[in-house]
Amino acid sequence: MEQSRFAALTRGFFAYRDAVPCDGYRLQEHLLLLDEPDNVDAAIGPWLVKEMREEDDRRGRATTPLQHDDLHRQFAKLGGGRKERFPDRVLTFANRHGTLNNNPQRWIPSPGPQHGTIVLRPDIAESLQDWRDDVSNMRALLHIWDLIRQAELTGNPGQLAKHIVWETKPRRVRIVCTCTLDGQKIRRDHIIASEGVTDEILTSWKTGLSIAPARQYVSAAISERLHGHVHPTILAPHGTLCFQPDSLLAALYVLFALEVAGQSKPQRICAFCGIAFTPKRTLRHIAGTQTCGDPACRSKKSREKAKRRSGIIRNVAKDVAERENMEGKGEQ
Repeated sequence: MEQSRFAALTRGFFAYRDAVPCDGYRLQEHLLLLDEPDNVDAAIGPWLVKEMREEDDRRGRATTPLQHDDLHRQFAKLGGGRKERFPDRVLTFANRHGTLNNNPQRWIPSPGPQHGTIVLRPDIAESLQDWRDDVSNMRALLHIWDLIRQAELTGNPGQLAKHIVWETKPRRVRIVCTCTLDGQKIRRDHIIASEGVTDEILTSWKTGLSIAPARQYVSAAISERLHGHVHPTILAPHGTLCFQPDSLLAALYVLFALEVAGQSKPQRICAFCGIAFTPKRTLRHIAGTQTCGDPACRSKKSREKAKRRSGIIRNVAKDVAERENMEGKGEQ
């Protein structure tokens, strides 16, 4: 039993476990903050807070995010769809996997009727604006990473090349991309390598390359977000040395790092939209599946299957008619 629990919270050399309150979380528009936020945006609601109960010392429901291969992709998908539905999508995700613990703020709950004369302790809240920023960052990186995998698997860097800009004076390479968040386009422009700053990297690339600079950008961005947020830990009672993320957000980037390092499920190319995707099941169970799961791609696959089925039926009918015709001639 202990071994199965240990396996549930580990992934390779990494281990992480959190807990969701028994009564889950809720959204609240206004809070009385205990401290002045360092970031102005962090003071913007609505807020994600846990339901306050007298017996709130309960441990809650344990979560094991590292057991979900594509949880970082599920997190990025929170930014898809209608903007007004974003808070509901965040609330559903948090009630399943916990809060990000990236930039929590302390606040003082107001006692309600269910608390009576109980004085409630300061508690933690997370601004949905912080969630929006983190989802946007993940979506942008995953967009570039998917283009990299598409270029590597197909041998055609055409789509990726549109985002890589080479300049000569001074010699440098930039990445320019636009990602969509709740229907709004967000443009990002970042210098990957520049003459006089990162000469060692820059001189190893030929002008015009796309995949190597893009990989450098994604790898550096993931490493930056993990820096200072993953710590070596000895897990009791096994005495196993693991690296432990300090938050759910860090655990999501660990999953992303494992994917980039090739230590997650192998990716495939969708036959209909050309985007790389991670299968939800092992390859031996999905030999005939070539779609990324997008509704439009599934619809196209269904139409193709129907066409093939009708074509087979027509061919069978044609063969039967020809055979009967031949048999009729033979009898004559």
